[in-house]
Amino acid sequence: MAKDLWTKLKTNPVGLAKNAVVKLVVNPIKYRKGEGYDAERYWRDRFERHGANLTGPGDEGLSEDDNRRMYEEAGQKLLAILADEGVDPAGARVLEIGCGNGFFTGLMHDAGVRDLTGVDITDVQFERFRARWPEFRFHKADITQVAPEGRYDLVLMIDVIQHIVTEDALADAFKHVKSVMAPGAAFVLYPMTDRSRRHMLHVHWWDTDDVRKHFDGHAVGDAIPFRYSNLVVIRKAG
Repeated sequence: MAKDLWTKLKTNPVGLAKNAVVKLVVNPIKYRKGEGYDAERYWRDRFERHGANLTGPGDEGLSEDDNRRMYEEAGQKLLAILADEGVDPAGARVLEIGCGNGFFTGLMHDAGVRDLTGVDITDVQFERFRARWPEFRFHKADITQVAPEGRYDLVLMIDVIQHIVTEDALADAFKHVKSVMAPGAAFVLYPMTDRSRRHMLHVHWWDTDDVRKHFDGHAVGDAIPFRYSNLVVIRKAG
C-alpha cells in the first residue's frame, strides 16, 4: 500500500487530493445507508464513470497504465497459485463473484475455462461481457443477499471482501459461498490484511481470523502475498 501511495504522489498529487476528498467527504454523504453503504448504486456509478478501464475495479488514484500493470502481474500470479494448489481452471466449473470490468473473467477464458458463471452487484458491464464471452453466464446478484444457482469447483472472490463492510453481511456472503462449493472445491479469496478495521465508507479490511471462523470443516490455507495484501485459498473436503 505504501508503494501505491508513493506512486500516486509522484504521478498525480492533485488527483490524489481530489480522490481523498471524494472518498472521505462526498461519498459518505451520497452513498451512506444504515451501517453500510448503497453498494449497488456506488458500483453502478463507478463503472458507468470508468467504463471498461481497470480504474473502475482498481485504484482510482492510479493511472490506467499503472492499474493494468498491477492487474497483469496479479493475473499471472493467480494462475501460478492455482497450479500450486493443483487446481486446473480449464476443467473446472467456475464462479466469479464480482466480475468488475472483466479482467479476471478474461484471464479464466484465456486459461481454457469454458464453464463460468459471473455475478456482480451491478450489470453495467454485462452487455459487453456477453458479446465478448457468449459461452459464459452473467447474473446481477449481491452475494450477501442470495446464493448463485449451481455447484462450482472453483470460486473466485477477488477485490470484493473489502467492500463488504459489516459482520452480518460478511457472514451471509460466506454462507452463500459455502452452499455452492462442490466437494473438493477451491475458494480463492482476496484481500486479507494483518488487522481487521473499517477504513472508509465502502472499505473494511478483514483479517484471516475473520475468515477462519466462518469455515469450520474447511481447509483454510496460509496467507499468500498478492498485490498489496494477502490471498487465501480455502478448500472444501472432497
